[in-house]
Amino acid sequence: MGNSNARITSRIPTAVYCRGFYGLARQLLESPRGMESAGLYFGFRRGAVWYCTRYYSVGNISGVPCRFEMDPWGVVVAHKSAERYGLELVAVFHTHPRGAPVPSVLDRRSMRLWPVPWIIASPRGVRAWMLKGREAVEVALSF
Repeated sequence: MGNSNARITSRIPTAVYCRGFYGLARQLLESPRGMESAGLYFGFRRGAVWYCTRYYSVGNISGVPCRFEMDPWGVVVAHKSAERYGLELVAVFHTHPRGAPVPSVLDRRSMRLWPVPWIIASPRGVRAWMLKGREAVEVALSF
């Protein structure tokens, strides 16, 4: 998917800064029918600190309330738009409207395909995670 995927590494950042996005994360918990919402954060990296500067909402096509599957075309559009601004993928976002903000078994499988922090919002909070081997480790998240 262009240059932004070519720069994805599995190095775990010490922190992810998403200033101004907390309200959006909480708002997306109110999705219709209790469906999980999903999207991609793009931005830049400065050493071990990753900065979110732009959020792209991507439709959930799973049809199941407690699962998300991003619309492939929405992912392509987000990447193409971010590339025009010189941004790279820095985090995957989704909600757990009925659960805790921790990766599910399905999330962990998908995290292997998307080796960036996963920001999960739930009524119990917003947290970021990344895989280290097979273990999900929490990444400091700042709004």
